[in-house]
Amino acid sequence: MSAGKILLIEDEEVSRFLCEVTLAQEAFEVTSAKSASMGIAAAEAERFQLFLLDLNLPDEDGLQIIDRLQQLSPKTPVLIVSTRQSPEERSEGFHAGAADYLIKPFHPDELIYRVKNLIQQSEKEAAAEAMEPTTIAIKSWVLHMDSYLLKRRKGVDISLTRGEARLLAHLAQAGGNVVSREALLERIARNAGSGHPRTVDVLISRIRMKIKKVGKAPFEIVNVPEQGYRLEIVG
Repeated sequence: MSAGKILLIEDEEVSRFLCEVTLAQEAFEVTSAKSASMGIAAAEAERFQLFLLDLNLPDEDGLQIIDRLQQLSPKTPVLIVSTRQSPEERSEGFHAGAADYLIKPFHPDELIYRVKNLIQQSEKEAAAEAMEPTTIAIKSWVLHMDSYLLKRRKGVDISLTRGEARLLAHLAQAGGNVVSREALLERIARNAGSGHPRTVDVLISRIRMKIKKVGKAPFEIVNVPEQGYRLEIVG
């Protein structure tokens, strides 16, 4: 029986072969793509439990396709596997939306541990989210938690990542009260105690940018110095 379906986006032949063999030994079904464009095409054609992503791809930087992968499959975690190892580079990966980051070279056992942990955590999240409201009204806009779409009464819908959607949902459900960065981080982190408070600021910045591209929202995310954030209805 299959342990799950994984999309591996990796152009380096030796690394790709190592991942394929290691995952196959644990009964995972692996679909491999040698470029960003091939990876996107595979994600459009099929459902996966995990995206395993190298960053140094021949046609595009792997960081640039994380958002597109999550638009295609919002609830599928992304595990970056890369030689980029500085704190700044790893931070970029998490800020782009990755759920975990594994530095090359790695031990096969560590790869399996990370993969199984992310898939298990994703399944737990799906079960927990099934008990939560599927839609949250923010004045005339509606946040859909099953698809992570922020739908407007008129115009183009806004596609959010899992973290962006869960953060916005928490603020919306707080009724205008201030929510601390720690509370927001707990809501969006895939593992208890994981993540960095700065992640909250990055996600809020991304939400604001996405909204700005389509026009004015009936709400604002307000920064309350030394306390956190709150959602303010406007208009």
